[in-house]
Amino acid sequence: MLKVEDFESPFAKLYLALQQRIQAKVPTIKHVALDIGQLDYYETRPAVAFPCLLIDFASANFTEEGELMQWGNFIVTTRLAFAPFSHADSITPDASVKDALQYFEIENALYKALHGYTPILLTATGQEVEICQPLTRLDAKKEMREDPYIVRANNWSTAGEDASAMIEVVKKKATLELD
Repeated sequence: MLKVEDFESPFAKLYLALQQRIQAKVPTIKHVALDIGQLDYYETRPAVAFPCLLIDFASANFTEEGELMQWGNFIVTTRLAFAPFSHADSITPDASVKDALQYFEIENALYKALHGYTPILLTATGQEVEICQPLTRLDAKKEMREDPYIVRANNWSTAGEDASAMIEVVKKKATLELD
């Protein structure tokens, strides 16, 4: 398992913590990955297992804290994608309607797993380290698409410190030899 010491970037740390949380709390999501356009640029079928969740960092605003540390306010975007389901109209049998509405249930499970969650990673010694403040869902919307896939996008806010540019001060004991 990757540890917090494996990364300096707050985005890498946050992504890893989110991926681990989603895999643990929402096992119905079969594929969790960084969003690199998998749902937008494909020829036959997107190269993901459905349902999938793609994570991106939509924006971040930083303020200086001093000593090369910054405080960042992050917007994290999750895109929950599904292969086409059954219909959910009034003449469809209940079992098919239940299948058709599963994407709302999975989106709700994602909400319950992430809203208020403080992202953490473990150190090499097994200690938990908070990556940033708890996540808050800002919005949820359906993406309008020209293909048959259903995509529900959610934006989340969080904030945290980026100390990766700090100069590391190393103290060494000086020895002095006199002749």
